[in-house]
Amino acid sequence: NVRNSVITSFWCSALMEELNEYAYDAEVAGLYYSLSGNSVGVTLMVAGFNDKLELLLDVVVNKMRSLNEIKEVTFDLIKDKLVRSYRNAAFKQKPYVLASHQTWELIHQKNFPMVEQLEELEKMVPSDVAGVNELLLSNCFLEALYEGNVTKREAFSCIKSVVSTLDMKRAFSKLPVNREGTLPEGLTQWNVRDVLDEEEKNNCARFCIQIPNTLSNNALLRVLSQSMQAKFFANLRTKQQLGYIVSSTFSILQGYLYLICYVQTEYPLDYVQSRIEAFLAEFWSSMLHGDIDGNDFNKFKDAVITKLAVQPKSYTEEFGRHWSCIFDRSYDFYKRQHLIEYISGIDMKLLQSFITDCVLKSPRLFVLVKSPLYTDKHKELEAKVGNNYAKPSSPDRVWQSRAERLDFHSTTTWTKQNDIIPA
Repeated sequence: NVRNSVITSFWCSALMEELNEYAYDAEVAGLYYSLSGNSVGVTLMVAGFNDKLELLLDVVVNKMRSLNEIKEVTFDLIKDKLVRSYRNAAFKQKPYVLASHQTWELIHQKNFPMVEQLEELEKMVPSDVAGVNELLLSNCFLEALYEGNVTKREAFSCIKSVVSTLDMKRAFSKLPVNREGTLPEGLTQWNVRDVLDEEEKNNCARFCIQIPNTLSNNALLRVLSQSMQAKFFANLRTKQQLGYIVSSTFSILQGYLYLICYVQTEYPLDYVQSRIEAFLAEFWSSMLHGDIDGNDFNKFKDAVITKLAVQPKSYTEEFGRHWSCIFDRSYDFYKRQHLIEYISGIDMKLLQSFITDCVLKSPRLFVLVKSPLYTDKHKELEAKVGNNYAKPSSPDRVWQSRAERLDFHSTTTWTKQNDIIPA
């Protein structure tokens, strides 16, 4: 829940503060670490020169095992720092960033709104974090990835030492996972109010389509997004000049894929919605009626394949790729190669079928972030667009409160994820 998530993050920050001096010396020696908490656990990463890496790891895990109480001075320092950080994250975000966060908070089972996290943080007292290490380590499961100049035997020895030091009592029967909710059919409108900076002048309209995550859909969506990006920007940014922040992209999560378009703007939100919908209607029509040149189509495919084929430029980047396969529990370390092979065989007919049979039938979500201000510029732009434009589609439902978000969470179908712990 949100309280446990905040307490875990607080404890991780306090531990890093307690080791601040040691971490500085380690950094001078080319070593560093990070410890962070989230809604489903704790992540520890240690990196640097391998000859002293295990020494740093040993110091950190011993501190994790022993940090049963947090000094009052440390507690006050961390709370003050985190409150300022959470307030900025809750109320000082740019509209397009806020719209993204609100989307994932709505869809994810355990992505807690920053406002709710701030409420829990402000209520915290030192006793709330007493004994957190015992609670975490008495019932947990450890997964580890060790990469670099190390043998398999050395890696196993290191991990066994970590397990022994942490003295973990028992493992879960199933892992906690952050599932995604299945959006209802049709068009949902999620109105975001009262969380923007009171001096923010911009609105934001963010549109996304939720698509089941399969290898074929993943590959096809990448090609579709590649063919859309430049056209979306040229139309809504360059031609219509709706705002400086205009983009179309895609997102790959564990359960679903998302085709995303967003515009941060001072124009009226319903007008921007109508412009996004008009662009998409024209784009779908051009794709389905073969208006795209065969050479251009192959260029889009080649661009996607080139991106996927790029080799990691550092151990850190390579590690990140591999760790993501562990974190999402897919363990598909050859995913990029599988995608390249599939994309190589895509033709225009297959992409058209994907649009018709999947994209246009999938649930849609408009997240609308409205400025708290009504400036002369807003009035000027309202007068400029007038009423002579096609109004946006009527949503099948409109949500705008925490109660509606919680009701969605209580009734939606959550995606199945790999929460099984190997025997």
